[in-house]
Amino acid sequence: MEPVLPPSTRHPADLRFSLRLQHGHDLATGATVAAEAWPAWHRAGRPFPAAAVRDRLMATHALLRAAAEQARDIRAVPVSINADAAILADGSLAEAAAAALAATLCPPARLAVEIPETLLAATDLATLHAIGLGVVADHYGTGAMSLRLLTTLRLAAIKLDASLVRDIAHNRPRQALVLALVTAATAQGTAVAACGIEAEEERAALAALGVRTGQGPLFAARHTIAA
Repeated sequence: MEPVLPPSTRHPADLRFSLRLQHGHDLATGATVAAEAWPAWHRAGRPFPAAAVRDRLMATHALLRAAAEQARDIRAVPVSINADAAILADGSLAEAAAAALAATLCPPARLAVEIPETLLAATDLATLHAIGLGVVADHYGTGAMSLRLLTTLRLAAIKLDASLVRDIAHNRPRQALVLALVTAATAQGTAVAACGIEAEEERAALAALGVRTGQGPLFAARHTIAA
């Protein structure tokens, strides 16, 4: 079933999207353990560029609802969405997420929002924690967040940026940085995932450093869930 867009004067009436999932995998077993939801926009049956979607708040609200619908099935893996900068600036993310959870009866623990590391300090995480929503630090390792700050944010997970993953099997300084992040996060009860895994040796090196899950070209490509 195609996700339904709320009415808006800022997008074409026939604009729709399909929910796409990029799966996260257990680096030891290869099992699918999580999914990241993305909207694939289309109009009149043809692809529509995401950059042309003017109502960013509407888009995130619709994606939250569709992701919660997908995640509520106990047989499904937990689902996360990328929080758009517009909804972070607007301050309505927690309200929109709460509405999506209530409308779909999805348990909060099965839905998470991914926020870029560079925007975490400016985001009101307390409102997200209050409704039981998981918060994931995306593109971790590209900003200036200290290990000390990592231990105070109550994050469900951090997702290491692909720049840390690339060629990690042969890069000792990068291995040391990832190990420090894994040690600090694990002590706080925060999971660690990796993005952009392309090669088997990258998967093996990350697993040896204590990274539990990951996603990227090495694993299955994104799957269309609704069309």
